[in-house]
Amino acid sequence: MENQTYKDMTALEFLKQAKRMCRSRENCSNCVMDDEYSKECKLIILGDSVKEFEKAIENVYNWSKEHPARTMADVLFETFPDAKRRKEDGTPSVCPQAVVKYFVCHGGCRKCIKEFWNSEVPEK
Repeated sequence: MENQTYKDMTALEFLKQAKRMCRSRENCSNCVMDDEYSKECKLIILGDSVKEFEKAIENVYNWSKEHPARTMADVLFETFPDAKRRKEDGTPSVCPQAVVKYFVCHGGCRKCIKEFWNSEVPEK
C-alpha cells in the first residue's frame, strides 16, 4: 500500500482489511469505526452519505497501514532471526517444503518461495 491513499483501496481489499481489523479485537471498544453517538458497528451500518462511506474506507485503510498482516517470513524470522535471506527480495531462501509438510511445490522454487513466504499467516 505504499504511496497510495485510501481512495486507491479496492472494495475487495477494504472488505479483507475490515475483516482482519475486526478479528484483531476481542470486542468493539476503541474501534476506529466507533463514534460516541452509536453503539452499532459502523462497518455494518456505514451510513447513508458518500462522506460517511469515504470515512469508513479511510479508517480501515489507515488501520491496515498501521497494522500490516504478518507473513510466513515474519514468523520464520521471529523464530530464526539469522535465517538466510534471498538478496533480491529479503524472503527466506529456504524451500517451504523443508519446513512445512503440507506444502506442495508447483514448479520453480523461486516463485514458490516468494509466494509462500510473503503469504499471510493463517488466522486462528
